[in-house]
Amino acid sequence: MTGTTFQVMATIVSKNGTGTGENIISIDTVDQMPVYELRLMYPQKPGNYSVNVEVNATPPPGCQTGMPCEQWLPGNYSVEFGTLDYFAYILLLRM
Repeated sequence: MTGTTFQVMATIVSKNGTGTGENIISIDTVDQMPVYELRLMYPQKPGNYSVNVEVNATPPPGCQTGMPCEQWLPGNYSVEFGTLDYFAYILLLRM
């Protein structure tokens, strides 16, 4: 698995449109190291939208120095995807 690039694809279906927010991609790894990416999401009208992310499964250079990092060991990896609309999040915080 090390050195491989994976394509992660998701589709967002918005019935009412969105405000500014973030798309969140989280990968549950074999060695339990947190791997995630946040991407800015601009306001969108109602519709279907695709999100594509390339995940490079190469350990970063810091791994050689004994620093904890994702090793991309063989096994099953789960990917979770979420969308956070800042306006809706602010409303929830105020309740």
